[in-house]
Amino acid sequence: MKDNDGDTPDPEVPPQVPMQAPPLIDEIEHGSAEYTDDELFEQAAFNAQALVLGTVQTLSTVEGGLDRWRVGIADVFARGWDLTRPWRAAEILDALLTNYRAFGADIIEVDLSTQLPTALISGLPDLELAATLELDPGHIGELFAVGGLIVQRLGGTLAWEIDEETGDVRLSVTTVS
Repeated sequence: MKDNDGDTPDPEVPPQVPMQAPPLIDEIEHGSAEYTDDELFEQAAFNAQALVLGTVQTLSTVEGGLDRWRVGIADVFARGWDLTRPWRAAEILDALLTNYRAFGADIIEVDLSTQLPTALISGLPDLELAATLELDPGHIGELFAVGGLIVQRLGGTLAWEIDEETGDVRLSVTTVS
């Protein structure tokens, strides 16, 4: 090894490559303006799921954090519901399905015609997204817990069961009437 006083180039050290200027906007392969409405909706749903899963994962390390988050989010979402009128169980489940679809869920089956309306949804959580982001897909249960708190305010109960293998979620709503 030989000493280098800094004035002479060291042949063992590769010369520094000057930084290149960032590419021009017209060189962007798929710019934001080129996304279709469907692609943007899918991106929004993924962002919403990632936000929920990431928030739950973070708050699960804070004592009482999840409880406060769940109640606070339910308080905010409940403002969008008419709490002054009676709601039928089928109406509640249908409205919840609309919201869950906005989070990226697909409805596999739904029966709103019975006394105990039920639905089976997929894609909430998106298991591939959760794996890519290294988030626990089971944390999506907190979103259903928020729904459960809203349903309680409407005089009902939301039951849900997550199939850990497929990520599918079975939902049902009951009301006292």
